[in-house]
Amino acid sequence: MKDRLSLWNREFLSLNLFILLVFFNLSFFVLLPIYLKEIGGSSTVIGVIMGLYALANFVTKPMMGGLMHRFGYKSIIVTGALIVMAASILYGVVEEIGPLIFAVRIIHGFGVSLAIIASLAILGRMVAPEQLGQGYNMAALCMVLPMSFAPMLGEWVLRSWGFPAFWPLPQVAMALAMVSLVLAWPAIPGRRAPSGVRGARWLDSEVFRDRVMMVAVAVTFLAFVGQGSMNNLIALYTEDKGLNSGYYFGSCALAIVFLRMFLGRYFDRDLQRPIIAWALLVWVAGCCTLPLVNSNLALGAAGLVIGAGFFPIYPVIMSIVIKRSTPEHSDNNLSLFNAATDLGFLVGPALFGLVIKSLGYLWFFIGAAVIVLIARLVWGAVGEVSRRQSLRDE
Repeated sequence: MKDRLSLWNREFLSLNLFILLVFFNLSFFVLLPIYLKEIGGSSTVIGVIMGLYALANFVTKPMMGGLMHRFGYKSIIVTGALIVMAASILYGVVEEIGPLIFAVRIIHGFGVSLAIIASLAILGRMVAPEQLGQGYNMAALCMVLPMSFAPMLGEWVLRSWGFPAFWPLPQVAMALAMVSLVLAWPAIPGRRAPSGVRGARWLDSEVFRDRVMMVAVAVTFLAFVGQGSMNNLIALYTEDKGLNSGYYFGSCALAIVFLRMFLGRYFDRDLQRPIIAWALLVWVAGCCTLPLVNSNLALGAAGLVIGAGFFPIYPVIMSIVIKRSTPEHSDNNLSLFNAATDLGFLVGPALFGLVIKSLGYLWFFIGAAVIVLIARLVWGAVGEVSRRQSLRDE
């Protein structure tokens, strides 16, 4: 693109609406473990199936920089949207634990990877560098907002009419996403900008050479191991306790949305490191309350605390990575950062599905809290590495 667009124009808002609707599609599928359990899946198998989505994301995203450079943003984002729609339809024909559900999860993850990484790369070229934090915060808001409504709506539909009435919900979300993509179309570059810049291979990413980015991506992975396991397995816990998981998902998402709305302005300032440091500790505290919940109200309160701990992780660290990137490597760095989130979502459900089966839910919550506490300790290295680099520059 020749000129950067200011925030709040039609194309910027339409692209964020596209992201919002894709994540509405995803948010309905946090209830998929309930269906998988109905058709005979064990907690371990369910954890693996849920993790396959993240595996497809993880495998695909390191290649996204090269794919966008070769085929262009428009081709990638449209292909991704069509694949997500196809996967959403295929879920409705799954009747048993078998090859089909494994394939559908992989296809779904592949399509979302194409659609969302292309969206974030396009967004990074729509806004000025000094507004990246706010721009990515808006996108991150759109990724979380659906979790406030979709699980509760989906659970209400399930309890009222069952899964035959549930499957069309994510399909409608993707149909609307395609409409919003048409509105954003004029601002989407056909090929990678700036012109004349060759795409870098993902193995040459600056993430592997810049210590601050490397530590930040490691923290992201650990935080998403914790959050990913919660998102994919909490429905099993609440089902066993006779609680409504929608209270957790809704309150968690509302906390993230509310805090990102009112604190997002600080994501481009010098408060990034302390915000992350405190947020990780808050997340650990929220996780430790989950074994004690015995009512939907208490479940919602735990969700609020966990949401308050998770709200800055994705947009703040992503803006750090992009700001430290050169134009040649920005797409690859963005892809690898998002691959770290997907690796966390892959490892978390698979690991803790096994923990639940072997040791029970208590050790699931303890393990998740320990992993995020390690992330907090690792995050302390970001400040130390930045300080040393500043001293060398002086």
